[in-house]
Amino acid sequence: MKKILLVEGNLREENQSFTDGGIKTHTESLKDSISFFTNKLELDVVNPSSDKNLSEVTEDLTKYDGMIWGGSSLNIYNDTVEIRRQLDFMRECQKKIKNIL
Repeated sequence: MKKILLVEGNLREENQSFTDGGIKTHTESLKDSISFFTNKLELDVVNPSSDKNLSEVTEDLTKYDGMIWGGSSLNIYNDTVEIRRQLDFMRECQKKIKNIL
């Protein structure tokens, strides 16, 4: 079974606002869309802007056959800690994961 990493781009607080409003997060929507086509993928989710265990995830990136990076309301032109965390994480992903969408 292929293993895919889904990357949530929004802050955890924004996702909670979506959930409170009855709206699915980007990764929840991605999971639903993917499951419409196949159930033969193992999907993991990471949120580099909010997760505290990124070093654990980064160490184990080679186990993934591919990665899908979801959208976000964050803007790369804003120099925030959350954006820098996402950029650092993407750099590591580019070194260790061959198929990135």
